Amino acid sequence: MRAFEREGCSTTELVQTLREIGQDSIQDIREQLAQIDSHDVEEEDGL
Repeated sequence: MRAFEREGCSTTELVQTLREIGQDSIQDIREQLAQIDSHDVEEEDGL
């Protein structure tokens, strides 16, 4: 028996949780990239 099964968590629930974590991480990365892009544009306009 695997540790997550001992805790009463099914494989499906585990996969769903990992997907949600992955989606949150992807969204955070996209937001950070958007901020970086907007800063680059502002600096170029100032030149």
